[in-house]
Amino acid sequence: MPKNMPTWLIVVLIFVIGFLAYGLLTNSTTEDQKPPAFSEQNGSDAAEANTTNNKDVQVAPDFTLTDLDGNSVSLADFKGKNIFLNFFATWCGPCRAEMPDLEQIFQNYQDDDFIVLAVNIGESPSKVEDYITANNFTFPVLLDQERTVAKTYKVSSIPMSFFINEDGVIEYKHLGLLDYEQMTVLVDRLLQ
Repeated sequence: MPKNMPTWLIVVLIFVIGFLAYGLLTNSTTEDQKPPAFSEQNGSDAAEANTTNNKDVQVAPDFTLTDLDGNSVSLADFKGKNIFLNFFATWCGPCRAEMPDLEQIFQNYQDDDFIVLAVNIGESPSKVEDYITANNFTFPVLLDQERTVAKTYKVSSIPMSFFINEDGVIEYKHLGLLDYEQMTVLVDRLLQ
């Protein structure tokens, strides 16, 4: 038995070293991978499941970010409008799944003192612009490359949406995927 022990030990060591090397290689972060600070959140069957009604008055924190054209855009620029504020990333499957519905909401409600603002978290402007252009999305997209606005809004999973009334108060927030029907319910409530 002692004769076989060194061979067994060598096999175990090779396995452990291989496992550690694989872990290091798969956990290295590149721009194309999701940042560790945020996770994907899949949706629910009902809009209510991951939606909270803000019982205490919470004014939406103002911020200024750059849009895809390089312009500075502030939340305060939309004072007097109802706002659907959506945090997303192009690597996030649920985010990508809800984007066509977000575009449809933007198109259908844009004349109702309502705006959709999509905030990309942590990706390069060129990557975001390529994704938005390839999918023909026309809603405004803002870039939160340093994740400061996401931190201010306490976004830990994406997609995450905030529904802000014309007075700048957060009426609803939703964690996870929303489909068109769920978005419509929440936007209609906001506009009432």
